[in-house]
Amino acid sequence: VRILAEADPVGLIAAGGQPDAYAAEAEAILSDLFNAFRSEPTTLPAHVQEQIGQFGLERTICDYLAGMTDRYALDDYKVLFEPFERV
Repeated sequence: VRILAEADPVGLIAAGGQPDAYAAEAEAILSDLFNAFRSEPTTLPAHVQEQIGQFGLERTICDYLAGMTDRYALDDYKVLFEPFERV
């Protein structure tokens, strides 16, 4: 069970979740991150902000999100939406 919990940080497998639930959760997290970064571009890392002038805000955010691992996306999500959660 411990190994499953580590491989399943959202807890969907242990809760009997289906793969579609993973997709829905991932979509919600990425959508929230996209909207947060679009609303507050200064929350993007400096090296990413530097690309906004060349590629535009939305394209830069999409590229940044596309390059994230699942763990990194979850960590960014926690920093932005669960600031009292230890990352």
